[in-house]
Amino acid sequence: MSHYSIVKIKLKNVNRNLLTGAVKELARELNAEIVDVIRDATGRMRSDFLIGLKNSTFYRGVGINVNKNGEVMLVGDFWRIPRSEVDALKKKIVQYYTAAAIAHVARQMGMEVSGQKVKQGIYLRCYAI
Repeated sequence: MSHYSIVKIKLKNVNRNLLTGAVKELARELNAEIVDVIRDATGRMRSDFLIGLKNSTFYRGVGINVNKNGEVMLVGDFWRIPRSEVDALKKKIVQYYTAAAIAHVARQMGMEVSGQKVKQGIYLRCYAI
């Protein structure tokens, strides 16, 4: 039976604009497209999320949302998608959002920020001018 699942991510009190930007950056790495609608295995559509992405792994799409408590959650029909892929996506969202948030704060403090994607994550360099 097909259904939508909600998977919590260990991020709270996020800035929705930073989250959206982080997911767009992540989409480039995952060769994913940004979508407004996701589907379940029976074709039912859903669009009640902040931003969605779709690629060869998440071929029905996955939505990313922030609930009323400020927690980030994935929504999607994950039937026949390995749990390891869902967990990897959660980890990447945390990495990209955390890097975006740190860079944002550093820039507000007047620092120059440069970033680089490395094998295990994102490397940021923040330095005062």
